[in-house]
Amino acid sequence: MTGTPELDRQHAAIADGAPQAIGEFLEWLAGQGVQLCRWREDLTDARPCLAAVTPGTHAPRWSCWNGRRARYGKITNDDGESYGDCEHCAGRGYVDVPVGDRFVPESRGTERLLADYFGIDLAAVERERQALLAELRKES
Repeated sequence: MTGTPELDRQHAAIADGAPQAIGEFLEWLAGQGVQLCRWREDLTDARPCLAAVTPGTHAPRWSCWNGRRARYGKITNDDGESYGDCEHCAGRGYVDVPVGDRFVPESRGTERLLADYFGIDLAAVERERQALLAELRKES
């Protein structure tokens, strides 16, 4: 039969009862309106690219239009040739703008938090479960 180290680790943690108590406490906190957050210093926001190659004029010669260089609102010249990607946003149509340091809600759910705390690889647990099921199907 296949070895199941992650399933064994998960079973040992569950048998201890700690994950259940911690999970209930986290759910109680959420019910009290308490939210777990993480401090982030690398936050950015995607903003539309408003690049204009000729700064300081009211009618820029080049501007960004959905990531394409546009001249007076057209992305091709009179011969139908593209003006190419906007150099400012590298053709994405948006730029990343720093928004500063702040707390952001923790995105991992209770199961993921508990697995991380107890050192359990949930993907490995699922692979081991699938391997056990495959073995059982072969035997029957």
